[in-house]
Amino acid sequence: MHFSATYRHNPQTGQNEPYYRLKETYRDSAGIVRSRILLSPGFIKGLSGEQLRDVSVGLTHRMEHKDEADLFGDAYEAHESPVKEWIDSLWGMMVSQNKIDIDRKKDELRIRAERNFLFGDTLEGREAREMGAEWCCYQAVEQLGVAGLLRKEGWDEEFISKALASLITRTVYHASEYKSLRLMRENSAVCELLGFPASDMNTHNIYDIPLEFYKIKQSLESHLSNKTNHLFNLQDKIVLFDLTNSYFESSKKSSKLAKFGRSKEKRSDAKLVVLAMVINEEGFIKYSSVLEGNTSDPSSLPAMIENLSLQSHSPKDKSLVVMDAGIATEENLALIVSKGYDYLCVSRKKPKAVPRGDEVVVYDNKGQPITLSAVESQGEPGYYLHVRSHAKGLKERSMNRQFRERFEQRLQCIESSIHKKSGTKKYDKVCVRIGRAKEKYPSIQKHYDVQVEKDESETVTRITWSVKDQADMDSSSGVYYLRTSRPLLDEQTIWEYYNIIRNVEDSFRTLKLDLDLRPIYHQKDESTEAHIFFGLLSYWVVNTIRVQLLRKGINHDWTELTRIMATQKTVTTCAKNKLGEMVSMRVCTVPEEKLQGIYDALLYKNQPYKRKKICSTQT
Repeated sequence: MHFSATYRHNPQTGQNEPYYRLKETYRDSAGIVRSRILLSPGFIKGLSGEQLRDVSVGLTHRMEHKDEADLFGDAYEAHESPVKEWIDSLWGMMVSQNKIDIDRKKDELRIRAERNFLFGDTLEGREAREMGAEWCCYQAVEQLGVAGLLRKEGWDEEFISKALASLITRTVYHASEYKSLRLMRENSAVCELLGFPASDMNTHNIYDIPLEFYKIKQSLESHLSNKTNHLFNLQDKIVLFDLTNSYFESSKKSSKLAKFGRSKEKRSDAKLVVLAMVINEEGFIKYSSVLEGNTSDPSSLPAMIENLSLQSHSPKDKSLVVMDAGIATEENLALIVSKGYDYLCVSRKKPKAVPRGDEVVVYDNKGQPITLSAVESQGEPGYYLHVRSHAKGLKERSMNRQFRERFEQRLQCIESSIHKKSGTKKYDKVCVRIGRAKEKYPSIQKHYDVQVEKDESETVTRITWSVKDQADMDSSSGVYYLRTSRPLLDEQTIWEYYNIIRNVEDSFRTLKLDLDLRPIYHQKDESTEAHIFFGLLSYWVVNTIRVQLLRKGINHDWTELTRIMATQKTVTTCAKNKLGEMVSMRVCTVPEEKLQGIYDALLYKNQPYKRKKICSTQT
């Protein structure tokens, strides 16, 4: 119980004074908190605010059949204040006016106690669902402000909830659309988290959602680019460009995108589609494009640079484009400079260069030494850095030995064939076989001198080969040149900038391994592009979480993170009480130590709720 007061005119004193009402707070059948007036004592004189509180607490204790003496102690009987008199007086007024049914109140208290007494042997858990990774991704999506952008695009709230549920499911389980539907219905609590029943998801909207996201691709990429720059204080001073490809598990005969090309997964039997991405130093995507499967590395850059210049959010003269040698043709480098950017890449050829400084030694992540020295190019544009890696040299020399053995085995096989009765002996056919061997091992064949002897009938009589210069073969092992258009960079800085390109490789690794972006099963090109972009949206969520964790020293990959997060579940716990009712509570488990550490590092809440859905049913 508690007192509430409003100021009214007191005719006895002629002044405005507090007019008191005694109220009780209760919860109705729908669970909504309400209050009702038990008594209107009116104008109360002679009591301080603290004494009024003591009166209300004393009445509450008496209604709950507790002794006021336990509340006020020995001072209750000896107290000279009118607290006890007011408690007795107001209680008598409520009983006389039938404001309180003492017997009914006793029954209510008894029923409440029996309802809250649960039998332990009747406890059981039902409807267990995964919650940890879903809750973490939900908070990351909130960080990125995706729902707000979708509202601006005119999406209704119901479809936004379904779209976010589908996106979170794709991020956590990296599953196909059809499998995602089963996961949402049977395994995941993501629909509960977004506030709608899993039965509302069907095969229509599960396939429509990626297509709807793809329709606002440009708006989404621009929004996410700005949002992550703001969240992580990024300025896009360095952007990285690279491409990868994914293969199709179908013939794709009518596709304009699917083409045969050089597969990075060695799937020469399958058609491909190329994904080109520009990312910043933290791995966030600045621009992405889906290209035809036979697109070569150099030809993909011009359009990407043009779009990057339109969407760049930092001063162009401060942006450095980092790329691999396969893309760094002279035409592309000139294009980058013409658009106001600087470049840093591996030189496609050995420059005619003269050392212009002392050597600088740095160490890779395994502690292996790498020697850097700046050089001056003679008559060639740009600045060059000579790099010699001890570990890379050992690896390349080992590969050279292996290639030499295989190349010589090929030559030996060709040479043996000319001495066999049914072997290949004609000069032109032998030359074709030797040419194929050279084509298979281009890096090693240039160091060999192969001689073919023939007679007057164009029949090969002898094949010999020798290494031109063994020292020359090994001298270039572990050596390459970095090239940049930006002056005044020291050797250490150039090396650190170039190593950021590993972020691109890490991004592609996350997309392909952790998010299962390959293979692709869609038949229509539009669905293929939507499927890939939906995977990129999942990557945005993953990278938002991982960047925050990396800054706190937690460097797990996404697969390991989802394994840890899977320890948190939500479950319905049921038990019978003394009244024979079945009491059900929806409970989210407390995160374990490792997961709590992740929540703390991210500054995320560790539970969406503790308990909810409390209900009783007669059995």
